[in-house]
Amino acid sequence: MKKPFVIAHRGFSGLYPENTLIAFQKALDLKVDGMECDIHFTADNQMVVMHDPELERTTNGAGLISKTTLEEIRKLDAGSWKSPEFKGEKVPTFDEFLALAKGTGVFLCIELKAYGMAIPAIEKIREYGMEDQVILFSFYNDNVRVAKQYAPEITTLQLRWFDVNKPETLNRKELINSLLSSYANWLGINFQVMNAEFARELSQRGILTACWTVDEEAEMKRLIEVGVDAIITNYPDILQPLVR
Repeated sequence: MKKPFVIAHRGFSGLYPENTLIAFQKALDLKVDGMECDIHFTADNQMVVMHDPELERTTNGAGLISKTTLEEIRKLDAGSWKSPEFKGEKVPTFDEFLALAKGTGVFLCIELKAYGMAIPAIEKIREYGMEDQVILFSFYNDNVRVAKQYAPEITTLQLRWFDVNKPETLNRKELINSLLSSYANWLGINFQVMNAEFARELSQRGILTACWTVDEEAEMKRLIEVGVDAIITNYPDILQPLVR
C-alpha cells in the first residue's frame, strides 16, 4: 500500500486561523510532510498569504486584496474570526511564510491565485534557495505552464475540480493530455471523484495525485486504500495516525 503524504491545508487550519503563521507553525510542530498556502498580489505588488481575493471572511478588513496596500493589510486582525484567543494574528507576507519553513524539510504547496504570479513567486523562491522544497500550483493552466518553462527545476501541480454529480464532465483522457501539455508533475483534484481505477491510470502515466480537502476520517481511510500520493486536510492530526 502506498503511504500518502500528509499536507496541512492552509496550515493546521482545523484548529487555528487559516493561512497565518501560527497555523503554519502548529503544522510544522506536527511534523507534517507538506503545507499548503495561497498567495495574492496587493495593490503595491507585494505577495501575501491569503485564500480569498476579498478581505472580509478572514480579517476585520473589507475590499479586495488587489486594491489594498501591504501596509494597510498588515494592520488587520487575521485571527479573531476563528477565536478571540487568536486576536492580533497578522496576514503573513510570502517572505515570512518561506522564512518560517526554510530548512524544515517540509515541502510547500503554493497556490498562485491570479494570472501572472508564477515568475514573481519563483524569483522569491530562488531568493530563499528553496526550489527543491516547493510545489507551485494553480487552477490556471498558463500559470503552471509558465512556471515549468521558467523554472524547470521546480515541481508543478495543476488543480482541477469536477462535479461528482456530473461524471460526464470528467473526461480522463482529456484531463491527462491537459496535464502533460502543461508539464505538470502532479494533479490536485477534489477527493469526491477519486477512485482506485482513476489513481492507477494517473500513476501509469507518471502523474502524482493529491486530493483535497479531506476532513472526514472515513474518506481519509478510503483514499489511503485507493493509493493516492497525497491527502490535503485541515486536520493533519487526524490523518497522520491513519497513515502511520
